[in-house]
Amino acid sequence: MKTVVITGSTRGLGYALAKQFLHNKCQVVIHGKDPERVDECCKQLKREFPGSFICGYACDVKNTKSLQELWNYAVGRFCIVDIWINNAGINQPNKYLWEMNPREIDQMTEIDLRSTICGSQIAVNGMKAQGSGAIYNVEGVNNSKVFRSNINLYGTTSRAITCFSNSLTKEMREKETEIIVGKLAPGVVLTDFFNNKLGLPCESGPSPSAKRAYNVYGDYPEKIAKYLVFEILTNTRNGVRINWLTSGRAIRKYLLSKIRKRDLFA
Repeated sequence: MKTVVITGSTRGLGYALAKQFLHNKCQVVIHGKDPERVDECCKQLKREFPGSFICGYACDVKNTKSLQELWNYAVGRFCIVDIWINNAGINQPNKYLWEMNPREIDQMTEIDLRSTICGSQIAVNGMKAQGSGAIYNVEGVNNSKVFRSNINLYGTTSRAITCFSNSLTKEMREKETEIIVGKLAPGVVLTDFFNNKLGLPCESGPSPSAKRAYNVYGDYPEKIAKYLVFEILTNTRNGVRINWLTSGRAIRKYLLSKIRKRDLFA
């Protein structure tokens, strides 16, 4: 029975991952910033998975001390953390770079990138002490097409996570540790993430072009999480990239879109 910690897991893909890990008889630590939301999610999951080992911890991922407390809490409850997933992130407001204020820039870089770096550092130190473990960092949906207007910082942090994860993989190999570092590429996930900007609801929602892309390439988080969790639990290789929207899947979805008209926003 593996113990899994997932940051940003009170909604969206993180919540779907938590459900799938519980379905596979894992012990799960839910994380979010809002204590009431964390408590609500834990209660819901306990109702859905009676007899499961589930608990939650609320903290701000921008605070390194709080991330360390999240690790300590998980170890205090379950003695070990087998899998740590850096999933917390926020979306960029629909602005050009020069239109963003310093606070918005800080939020994007601290939550989308710095929390992954600090979370990984804390997990590595803890896993070195316990002798093993696995860290997975979630790449953003635009990682392969980051050079677009109005997602400057979102694309930059996403690409930086890839670079950071690859370098950390190499460091684990050089030190010959028993720690696995991997990347999760969920593709186009239909959640409320893209109806939110900087973590707050946005009335405008996705642009028409974004909606078209979602209807062609998108999937609900439950479907993607089932695939990702299976791959995580069976993986033994350091440096793996678990990719849902492969080139083959993307081509099939594009061809199918010509004969089927999906409206995932209906």
